[in-house]
Parts: sequence; C-alpha cells; structure tokens
Amino acid sequence: MTILPSKQTSSTTKISHSQSMPPFISLLPSLPPSDKPAIHPPRMPSSPSSSSSERPKQRTLDEKTEIVALNMIILQPKEPDGYLLAGKLYEKQQRYTAARAIYAHSRYLIPPTHERYDELQLRLKRIDMKRASFVQLLPYDVTRIIFSQLTSNELLECANVTLSWNFFILQWPEFWDRLIDGGYNMIPAMAHSFLDVGEKEEERRRLCIQSMENTMTPRAPMRMSNTLVSSMLKFVTAPGACSIREIHFERVILQREHIDLLVEGVQSRNAKIERLSLYYVDLGSESYALMILLGRCSQLKHFSFNESRRVEAYGRMHKRGSYIVPYIGYRMHSDGIPYHTTCLPPLIFRWVILTLKAQCFPTL
Repeated sequence: MTILPSKQTSSTTKISHSQSMPPFISLLPSLPPSDKPAIHPPRMPSSPSSSSSERPKQRTLDEKTEIVALNMIILQPKEPDGYLLAGKLYEKQQRYTAARAIYAHSRYLIPPTHERYDELQLRLKRIDMKRASFVQLLPYDVTRIIFSQLTSNELLECANVTLSWNFFILQWPEFWDRLIDGGYNMIPAMAHSFLDVGEKEEERRRLCIQSMENTMTPRAPMRMSNTLVSSMLKFVTAPGACSIREIHFERVILQREHIDLLVEGVQSRNAKIERLSLYYVDLGSESYALMILLGRCSQLKHFSFNESRRVEAYGRMHKRGSYIVPYIGYRMHSDGIPYHTTCLPPLIFRWVILTLKAQCFPTL
C-alpha cells in the first residue's frame, strides 16, 4: 500500500503525526515522489463474501517504525540530495548551525567531481557569510594590522569567509594596492569575493563601487575615501582585471581625478569594460563628466546614469520630478554607439549634446 495523503473516500490512510510520530518528524521534508519507497503490508487471504466490504487495516508497530526510519534518514543523509534536503530544511527553520554542520559534513563524503559538490559548498559559504567575526569587535587599526600580515591570495580567500571580512577588505585601500603592485591575475574562484558575477560569468563580470554607510538618506551620495576610490579605479587598468566587463557606481562622490582615472581604465588595453552605470552619484561638474565619458569611451555598449543629489534638487525646484530620456543615440563615430541615459534633466542633456556637437563638428 503506497503512502498517500489520507482522505475519507480513499482506500489508503496516513499515519497521524500527533498520534504515532515524534513532534519533530512533522518538520522534516519528505523525500521526492520518485524516491518514496512503497510499503506493501502482507495481504491476508480474504473470502469472496467479505472482499467487497473490506476496509484498510491499521498499520502495525513495525510499519510505523519503518515510516519514522525513512524520515530519520534525512537527519543523517548519505547521498548528496539528502544533504541538500536536510540543509534547506534547517535554513528554512533558521537553524543555521545545524545547516552548516550538514553542509560541512558533506565535504568529507562527497567527491569534488560530483555535480552537487559546488552547490553544497556554495550554501556552506552563504551561511558562513552571515556569521559575525572579530572584525566587528576590534578597532580598525588592530584589524588592519592583522590583515596586513596576509598575502594577496590570502586576502582574497578571507574576503570569501564572512560578510564582515568581505566588507572590511574591500573598503581597505591596501587590498587594492596589493592587487595592482603584484599584478594579480584574477581567477574565477577568487573573483566572487569582490565581483558581482552573473549567470554567464565568463561573459560578464561586475565591479560594484558603492557606499553602504548612509542609512538615514539612502539616495544621498556619500564621500568615500579618495584613496579607496582611486585604488579601485587604478585596479581596473591592472593586467589582472582583464575579466571585468561592467563597473557600477552607487551613492558615491566622484571628483574630476576619479573621472579621469575611470576614462583611463575604460580605454586601457588591459581592460574590456563594456558597461558603465552610475546610480545616485555626485559627479561634481556633471557636464564635464558626461562629456568626457560619452566622448572618449566609445567602446562602451551600455551607459546608464541615474539621478544624483543635484538632479533631484533640479526636479524639486520645477516640481516635475525626474525626467527620463531613454536611448540617447548620438553618432560620434562611424559605427555609432547607443547610450542609455535615464533621469537626466533636459537642460543638462541639451548642454552636453551641444557641447559634443561643437567639438565634433566645429564648422556647424
């Protein structure tokens, strides 16, 4: 008799959790339908007179024990799918310690060549990234001394341990300076520490430079350390950064020296940057920045610019909010590059276009 949900009109029944199973069994995930073993109790010979009115009998103690044992397998899995099922269950219940124990134990029993190995390791990493560390407790100078003893490769490995470690290392200028000085060649296994890798990581890699400190006014740009921003932008031109495909700025203040470094990085022979986006970024002189970016970065396939603090003030002054100018197409070169610019006030936009036309076609 196959185990099915109990119904009044069904010829099969299901053991009630409150009557026959311990309370924790009801919290366990069931095996996939294809993996559920069918339990067939021994059939008793029945007479023809009683076959039509025969009712399903109650399961014996041995049958109930067998059902409990099937569910207990998930607590001590032996196969990769079992580890995933058990780990996902504990994560859903926010029992991260138990989930981590399951994923960590799987490393010793599942070979690295197995198709589920990477998924298990990724889930283990996500749990570790949620846990606190000494970085949140020690002073900045003490933490800096600790990490300064490590090599570039070791720093990249540490950036994959926890969120607090990751945040500190990526906000530490010396980390970027070491990558530049050492000519580090960025490999896919380590790129996850500071690159937002998409589904097709071999085609698109995203370097995100943003400030996470401003929690009161999330749309207001924050002044990051000039040394930090400069070190990040210099890394773009380093030989090891050749796999970066996109740079994303969010809630930062970029000065003219940063714009020049950004243009230099995009134009560098070592770089293969195709996409550039700026969200809530204060560019200082927006006309100069946009003119330089649109005029000299001809290899960009996508350019996105969202409203900054100055643009928001312009919209509030005219009580019309933000303006949207989608798909600005301007042929500066023979092939033409379509730039996607959003939330740009028409006044500044027209000034940029007129300036670009004056430079490219001075006789017009």
